[in-house]
Amino acid sequence: MNRIAATAGIGKDTLYARYPNKEALFLAVFSRQSEQHLGNCPSLAGTDTPCETALRRYGEWLLRSACTPGGLSRWLIFYREAQRFPGLARVFEAAYGRMFLAPLGEFFAARQAKGDYPGIRPERLARLFCDTVLSGLLNRLLLDGALPGRAERARHVAAIAQVFADEAITVLTGATLDKALAEGGEKLVTVRTADGATTELRAAQLLIATGRRPDTPGLNLAAVGVRTD
Repeated sequence: MNRIAATAGIGKDTLYARYPNKEALFLAVFSRQSEQHLGNCPSLAGTDTPCETALRRYGEWLLRSACTPGGLSRWLIFYREAQRFPGLARVFEAAYGRMFLAPLGEFFAARQAKGDYPGIRPERLARLFCDTVLSGLLNRLLLDGALPGRAERARHVAAIAQVFADEAITVLTGATLDKALAEGGEKLVTVRTADGATTELRAAQLLIATGRRPDTPGLNLAAVGVRTD
């Protein structure tokens, strides 16, 4: 804090009056850097633009923003420091909402006013699109430290934009998987929805994404004095 105050040309008491501790200063810097990207967001106001074109442009900008040195550092800081700084998740989520979700949510709301995407909330569509676009990048970055090239990013976004433009999207919340099998060259999945009804879904491919959960119960970590969160 002494070096920061000296660089800013202010007294340490003045710095602490504004930021009571290092965590508050860190979160303020993180939030300020995130806000600087807002002005670069492509305009989605013109709903006459073909949906696939608009989503492709937005998705490409989304990945470009995430691949900048500042964007990458924010993602890595979030994943590495979230436990040390509990307020970081709140700041990160707020910035993510303003930077990426809000503009796209307004776009989907405008499309819904024209009859597109019935039955799905615009904010849910926006999060689904952004999370899908970013997931491949973040997995590559966290697992092997590599970044996809420009051509790979373009193909990735184009495929996702086409799916959303074709409205081939059904979101079933609170659903559980009953069975999955291959039938006639397709994947047949039976799910049970929140109201108890069963639904069959057919697709060319099936993606299983169950999330991540620590697989530690069978390791007997307590015996060697290791505590888990």
